[in-house]
Amino acid sequence: MFSSYKACANFENVRIKIISPEIFGTLGQSEKSVVTDVGIAVGGALQGTGDFVGSGPGLVDVYLGNDGFVVPAGDCVAFQIWAKLAAVQSTAACSTDECPRSGKAVKIRVGHDSSDWYWADAGTNDEWNSKLYIHAFGETSGEQVYAAKGASEPNFMVVRKSKPVVTPQSLVNSVLSVGQRELARWQVGANGIGAIDQKQFPLHTQWDSGVTLENFRLYRNSLAVAIDQYTITDMASGVDLTVNPAPDALGTYPIVSFKSSDAVYGNGNVYSLYATINTIGTGHNVSTSFVNPGAGNITGNLVNNVGLMPPEVASPNIWHVQEPGAGGYGVGLFLWSDISEVPHSTSSADWATGYLVEVLDHTWTLSN
Repeated sequence: MFSSYKACANFENVRIKIISPEIFGTLGQSEKSVVTDVGIAVGGALQGTGDFVGSGPGLVDVYLGNDGFVVPAGDCVAFQIWAKLAAVQSTAACSTDECPRSGKAVKIRVGHDSSDWYWADAGTNDEWNSKLYIHAFGETSGEQVYAAKGASEPNFMVVRKSKPVVTPQSLVNSVLSVGQRELARWQVGANGIGAIDQKQFPLHTQWDSGVTLENFRLYRNSLAVAIDQYTITDMASGVDLTVNPAPDALGTYPIVSFKSSDAVYGNGNVYSLYATINTIGTGHNVSTSFVNPGAGNITGNLVNNVGLMPPEVASPNIWHVQEPGAGGYGVGLFLWSDISEVPHSTSSADWATGYLVEVLDHTWTLSN
């Protein structure tokens, strides 16, 4: 992971010799356990590194040598803070605050701490208070140059052992006709670092008057998945769509949930949602899309029978994620795990909401 900054000089060349990166996380706590070491890079080349082990308040000095790097007068130089992540550990083997478990959200930035003891030997305490922790010297004057703490913050980066890669695919046939028809088709793989486990897919299917849908089914790699391995439930009513017609005359929210889970390796599998369609006349359309998983980042245990979003009802076949220790809930619009906990099961605490899943804005349409 990395974050980028620009160092600029006004009246003379400035030489930067030390930069102090800071790692911090949600609620402001230090998350240095997530990172093993950091480095400062200029032009894609490392200039110096530092070790985060035992680094006090989540800050560490990175010494760039006596030469450092020069920012020419009237110009700017981009530099990056690079960080090496520690190996992700099982959520069952560590607390949420003391080790690099899956789901931790961290930021890396130039140190912003205003504590007056830090770098006190570089000048008076007031000189460094509320400043960015950068040792910079005017090449001609030799004076120390201070940079005031900026308002901008880097983005949170979420620690994962791996993540899903979801790719919508074209329907085999987009003609709307009576019989069992494919409504949606997508591929789910892992990002090459490791496998993932899947629990739930959320979809929304709509149609116009004169169309009915029933007998929803899941296919994997063009083969029907055994009906005892999954459920398809209407989010708005809790009705089992594998044995009942969609209860609403013009649409349904079919939530596909594996009763256990479905592991994915490499390029993964191609999944399809099917339903039996009946129509009266022509000029009809049936469209299906994913319910956007949103940006919430919750990692924890699977829970069900909790209605968390309109028009959803509580149902044992609709799953969500709850943070460890009876924490907050994450809406289960796309549930997956990076299998950081081994052996892995539906009782593991590394299940995640749709965070890090691409924006699933594709729509599949059948028409006649």
